[in-house]
Amino acid sequence: MWEAIALHTSPGIAERRGPLAYLTRGGIGIDFGRGSAAVTDEQAAIVFDTYPRLQMATSLVDDIVAQARANPAKAPRYSIAGELLRERSASPTSELERETDAARWGN
Repeated sequence: MWEAIALHTSPGIAERRGPLAYLTRGGIGIDFGRGSAAVTDEQAAIVFDTYPRLQMATSLVDDIVAQARANPAKAPRYSIAGELLRERSASPTSELERETDAARWGN
């Protein structure tokens, strides 16, 4: 499971590491709108009634950026943390947040 979580942000790698990493990447992608057609509106309503989104992308980016600012070693250049920190330093919202806002379920 640790490997699946660690690799979910690595396109092309997670898909080659077996079903657990593949499915983890796919499921997390659905949260951000990628592949969301696999979930019906009825299924989504049940999930979101139980687990509200609560500005999911913004909350995630806020936490990653806070850790990166507190410890720059956690945000090397070109890593997700490094890129989110760079984006948030230039703009109040990251590309991830903007794309999630525009996706099927929003932020």
